Amino acid sequence: VKSFTENKITKRNLLGWIARIFDPMGMLSTFVVRGKILMQEMWMEGIDWDDPLPVQIESKARRWLMEAESLQEIKVPRPMSRFMGSEKRLHVFSDASNLAYGAVAYLREEFEGEARTAFVGAKSKVAPIKVISIPRLELLGACLGVRLAKKVSRALSLEITEATLWADSMDVLHWIRQRARTFKPFVANRVGNIQEE
Repeated sequence: VKSFTENKITKRNLLGWIARIFDPMGMLSTFVVRGKILMQEMWMEGIDWDDPLPVQIESKARRWLMEAESLQEIKVPRPMSRFMGSEKRLHVFSDASNLAYGAVAYLREEFEGEARTAFVGAKSKVAPIKVISIPRLELLGACLGVRLAKKVSRALSLEITEATLWADSMDVLHWIRQRARTFKPFVANRVGNIQEE
């Protein structure tokens, strides 16, 4: 990382650094997606792999790389081995902005009068280059949340009593309560996927 922050930053070496971050559980997804947003900005500006970056983008990239240096200091406890209660609930939250969308999953149980929660996993994606409305991005986030819930449920060796997916978009909540085929293809396809799961 030091060579990146001290030397010229290009699209090529920034992509190399993003690719080096091994994060199968998505604990760093909010950080990684910022790097991917920078990459998307570079693509939209038409910057070639080894071209010098415009000052504003280079400044953002330097800041991101400096923050990346401290990733090795992050320690995340994995308390799921403590989960011994009979009722384990999975809660998945999804959200979106005009730059990215994502979902995060937590496991919750009550054991001997005490509520326990644990981070299970997260996933984030950069918003498409084509302009999409925030409600539609929120719908993409909800789809991602459904897929995350399914993967987490299969991967955990714990028996999950119920899974609850949370979205703060009234449009998304309205769409998934309706019949999918009443909407135009973009919404219909994604609502159908959510309803099938």
